[in-house]
Amino acid sequence: MKIAKITTQKKRKDRFNVYIDRGKGEEYAFSVSEDVLVSESILKGMELTEEAVERIQEKEAVNKGYQSVLNYLSYRMRTEKEIIDYLHKKEVPEENVPRIADKLKQQGLIDDQSFSESYIRTKKNEQLKGPMLLKQELERKGVDQHIIEQALTIYSQEEQFDKATQLANKKSQARKNEPLKSRQQKLIQHLIQRGFSQHMSVEVVRDLDWEHDDQLEWQAIEKYGLKALRKYRQFTGWELEQKVKQTLVQRGFSFDLIQQWLDEQEIEK
Repeated sequence: MKIAKITTQKKRKDRFNVYIDRGKGEEYAFSVSEDVLVSESILKGMELTEEAVERIQEKEAVNKGYQSVLNYLSYRMRTEKEIIDYLHKKEVPEENVPRIADKLKQQGLIDDQSFSESYIRTKKNEQLKGPMLLKQELERKGVDQHIIEQALTIYSQEEQFDKATQLANKKSQARKNEPLKSRQQKLIQHLIQRGFSQHMSVEVVRDLDWEHDDQLEWQAIEKYGLKALRKYRQFTGWELEQKVKQTLVQRGFSFDLIQQWLDEQEIEK
């Protein structure tokens, strides 16, 4: 068979329709991208075998998947797993997936090491995330453990402490109507949830400049103490005092402050 003509598609100027002549007049055979047209040197008048047509169509299928991935990559970097999952989602034939992935690797468009380092730099600076949370997120993106460990070496202990301190300073301004001890405990838990180690979280919170406002502390115990008195109003004397005291201890107030507040309530013994 011979190529009878090649025409440019109306809506896609980078794609071409190929027509062949099997001796009975021209007929549409297949369409190709400009890349495949050039790489296969497809020209009007050239002879084609069935094997050549099959090879061209296979190459076009790979190129179609490749072009789809380029668009996917135009928004941000992706891991190898993300790209493979995307190809599966687009129903690219399974045998073409490794071919496309290999081509992207050769061009440096799949590089989990570079992706991980870039991801860590962005998330630690913009979102103040700790190393353990970043590790979990990279694992979910399919990055190998040894690559993650290597990438995390750019996040030094000193920088982790600095980021944790920045985050702690922001969060420490919240819940000022709560007991100081309770605020500190919740802040430690928040830092741990954000990916910092327990040891570092405790150290960071301990080193913060806690401005202990006695008036705020008293207002807080007044709020929770009166609430507890109403809740346990069916009790009296020592039993009522113990119920209230237990509630306030759980809230994080110190024993001395609790006793001072209870003494002012003049609960009948």
